[in-house]
Amino acid sequence: MSGFKANYQSGPQVHRAAADELSEAQVYRSKALEYAQLAKQASTPRVREHLLRMGQSCLLIAKNAEWLESTDAFLREWRNH
Repeated sequence: MSGFKANYQSGPQVHRAAADELSEAQVYRSKALEYAQLAKQASTPRVREHLLRMGQSCLLIAKNAEWLESTDAFLREWRNH
């Protein structure tokens, strides 16, 4: 359970150099994948479900980040015309 607490408190870690090259959406998709991997190794069904929910939250944040990026691009283009 102590391994779970360490991962739960800090969440999956994306390497800083890699994160600098990725969009926000890509970073959250990477975190979602890491949570899915952690869920496979979960010690209890409750921990597994929690990690899967965390991964789903990361996917939702990634979708929101993509929407914000596309909205920002649209508004920049609209303002320039």
